Amino acid sequence: MINGIIVGIAKALKKEFGSDYTIYIDNIEQDFKEPCFFIQSLRISEKQILKTRYKFSQSFVIQYFSNDERNKNEDFYSIGPRLMRVLEFIEQVGMDEKTTLRGVDRYYRVEDGVLSFFVDYNFFAYLEVTDEFMEVLQIEFNKRK
Repeated sequence: MINGIIVGIAKALKKEFGSDYTIYIDNIEQDFKEPCFFIQSLRISEKQILKTRYKFSQSFVIQYFSNDERNKNEDFYSIGPRLMRVLEFIEQVGMDEKTTLRGVDRYYRVEDGVLSFFVDYNFFAYLEVTDEFMEVLQIEFNKRK
């Protein structure tokens, strides 16, 4: 699931910004090429809603590193709104199917010369749950009079 979302984010970025921007997924190399994006998972959680229905919440940060030293903030403030639109809907690539996910709680900020864009992708899924962990415990006791 998580890898499918990361691939979906990378595809959306590549489609919007083209091959002039490098996209890093696993880690940033020491001599990374700017301009570039770095996709990182922040938090993954699941919550059981009903017996087999679960809500999955996955939070990401996409960091953008500019190569425009003179107008870095101007570059950041032109890329930020584009990220808002581009990452609102992504295509999660799964093993058997493709699913469209909507990014919620999208926001960005600029700190220490880096634009950080935050987004959550939440969805519901049914998981197969077995009841094999349940056993019957029999207790015998005598009542004292």
